Amino acid sequence: MKIVLTGATGLVGGELARALTVAGHDVLGVARGAAPGITAVDCRNAAALAAVLRGRDVLVHNAGISLGPAVADALRLVPIGRVVAISSAAASSLSRASATTYRAGEEALVARHPGVLFVRPTMIYGSPRDRNVHHAIDFARRFRFLPLVGDGAARIQPIHFRDLAAAVAELVASDAGGFLHAGGAAPTTLQAAAGAIFDALGREQRIVFVPYRLARAAAAVGERTTRRRIVERVDRMLEERIVDNTRLLALTSVRPRDFPAGVRDQVHEAQG
Repeated sequence: MKIVLTGATGLVGGELARALTVAGHDVLGVARGAAPGITAVDCRNAAALAAVLRGRDVLVHNAGISLGPAVADALRLVPIGRVVAISSAAASSLSRASATTYRAGEEALVARHPGVLFVRPTMIYGSPRDRNVHHAIDFARRFRFLPLVGDGAARIQPIHFRDLAAAVAELVASDAGGFLHAGGAAPTTLQAAAGAIFDALGREQRIVFVPYRLARAAAAVGERTTRRRIVERVDRMLEERIVDNTRLLALTSVRPRDFPAGVRDQVHEAQG
């Protein structure tokens, strides 16, 4: 199939481009910035995106679900047979400020292309380019402890970027639509996840539990100084961030690795 892949220079996008190519597809990778083998297209420009969609069979939108309205405009200009969009499990979060924007992006796409498949991954990790776990690994390595808000009992279910890319590469060739959640092999508590990081580093587990009210008060002060959403991060550490992988397992051959195995891979690869 002839596929247009947005966000092709990102962590998942780069791996997905490789997986799709290995599967025999003709992949046109696009991204906002120019890069070797990548066509420069800003997905906020519907006409520019529509221009590269002409003559293609599938759009895999990986450049951010918040761009859904602009992508929908491009699909109005150039209809395409199949659309797979990588969204986020955070679209259903009660504490994530951007959840409303994510859902609006999904709604815009489904209004234009009712058969779209939305893949909603949990926290993505596995590389220094991830936005979460590598920070925790670096912190634990440097300071030899990890702080957790509350009792560390809230559960997460991170998915390794390679597992996510492998699953999406298979789903492109299916006719599945609707929503499909994608998480790691099993949920793990934040405390157990922190322990897995120390184990991967070969270091003694040292976890500092910070009372929620104290953490939130400190976050509020930091937020006023940095203008970053620190309070939201604290709140999310008490939120259950797990998904049901039933549909993922039924529609693909991918069996996501568990977090201890994934974080070991990440640490070992970083060490060379």
